[in-house]
Amino acid sequence: MAVILAILLGVVAGCGSGSGSGSGGSGSGEFVFGASLPLTGVYGQYGTITKAGLTVGVDRVNKAGGIDGRQVHLVIKDDASQPDQTLRAVRELVESDRVDFVMPGYISSQELAALPYVTSKKLFTITGASTPALGDPAKYPYQFILGDLSSKRVPAMVSAATQLTRSAGTTKVGIIVSDTPPQVALGDGLQTALPSAGMQVVGYEKVAPDATDLSPQLAKLRDAGAGLVLFDNLGRGAISTIMTGVQTLGWNAGVLVGPGMVIGDLKAEVPAAVASQFHAVNYRFATAVGGTIDPATASYVDELVRQGPVTSPTLSATLTDLVFEVKWAYEKAGPKADGPALAAALQTVGAQDYPKDYRLVYDNPGFTPQDHTTNNADYSQFWGLIGAVTPDRGVYPGEALELVNR
Repeated sequence: MAVILAILLGVVAGCGSGSGSGSGGSGSGEFVFGASLPLTGVYGQYGTITKAGLTVGVDRVNKAGGIDGRQVHLVIKDDASQPDQTLRAVRELVESDRVDFVMPGYISSQELAALPYVTSKKLFTITGASTPALGDPAKYPYQFILGDLSSKRVPAMVSAATQLTRSAGTTKVGIIVSDTPPQVALGDGLQTALPSAGMQVVGYEKVAPDATDLSPQLAKLRDAGAGLVLFDNLGRGAISTIMTGVQTLGWNAGVLVGPGMVIGDLKAEVPAAVASQFHAVNYRFATAVGGTIDPATASYVDELVRQGPVTSPTLSATLTDLVFEVKWAYEKAGPKADGPALAAALQTVGAQDYPKDYRLVYDNPGFTPQDHTTNNADYSQFWGLIGAVTPDRGVYPGEALELVNR
């Protein structure tokens, strides 16, 4: 049994003062903010990114007066990218550390293991997940998800694929995704949407997130005549795996990857021989369109770099925004509010003006009583398109990606 690693950030005193019920704890001392993150294992790179985002979020919130009038103390436990350890970490945060708020995971498949537990306790929770089912208030009434949805990535990838296939003079495309919920949702959405945009899907393959050889799947798509492969897999080293496979086959097809895969130095990860064939949908927040970095992004990255190398500013910024959403919910619901009251407050944010200094990624997350996801957020200016390039502190040179028929 792997040992759960607790990383305590900040002053240790008072870390046991919370109630774990989302009710504001004892009302004195620090506000204890707990999170289960994949610091190790197959999704370990995302643990580093989310930890940095939460840390900057806590720093910013504390400078803005804290949550519930108290300074925030962050407690993170490593779930090792395993569902059973996610549940164990969340239970420990709630029952032993007695946190005032708990983020029950980051990767959807891990978070699913903890959601029945936190829901049974009526805990108010927010995560950076992107699987719509995790933000269904009929099933999880106190849970919200802040990640960009698979359903919103579909039109972005279709728009990019339209541009790339026209340039290459082909209409045949293939799809490869990992067999994890958000990626399968994306793949299924692409399989439906691509034909409507004039492209023919000649193959659709699902692989394990830790797959190290995609040559068999790529060979099938090559033999079917695909000129472009759309790919999404959050497993470590997945970009290198698929591009090495393309190189091994001597295949000149293009590869388009999803935005969640854009982490680190893409030029170093993609073999030089196939670098011109690589493309990625990226978040506009971390795309230097025309070589210009958005001032809000630049300011945020200046803070983020103090936590270590910056590999995905947008994913980190989403977690920074998450801390502010907890603050906003307490401001609206009141300091003694319980989990249901906090959820009732946050689900009204879509109908209200959300403070500009509380947000980086979305102007407003768009939560409603019927939808606890970012489905109603404005995605029209959300995306960019980049190649196999080296980022400047996580920001990639590229172009704005305009959605086709949005």
